[in-house]
Amino acid sequence: MKNLFMTSWFPLVFSVLLLLEGLSTALRTTTRLPVLMVYPPLTIAFIAARFLVAVQQFSAGWMVMSGRPPGPPIARWALAESAVLVTFELGFGFAPTNLFPAYRWWAVGWYWAYALTGLFALRPERRL
Repeated sequence: MKNLFMTSWFPLVFSVLLLLEGLSTALRTTTRLPVLMVYPPLTIAFIAARFLVAVQQFSAGWMVMSGRPPGPPIARWALAESAVLVTFELGFGFAPTNLFPAYRWWAVGWYWAYALTGLFALRPERRL
């Protein structure tokens, strides 16, 4: 029963979450485009990196959902990259956010928990 749970339901949930995260990040990035010139170069670099990771998340979620073999490894990379970016963007404040400063590291911790759970759920099956 455990094998059925981990192979059919759990990756599907993370593929939907990756799709939603990629789409919401792309929407948030496009709303920042008109005021992009007021940000310093480092912040613009983080916004661009976040957009590239969002495209990767959307693509990986779509591949996992459709059952394509490169989907889970790409999704694992996208989750790891996104967790590192969240650490710098939210935790260290390198990118604009509307999150209250006292909750930044809590949000980073919860995102890392989500990413590590996704890495575990999308891991390759080991056959003996």
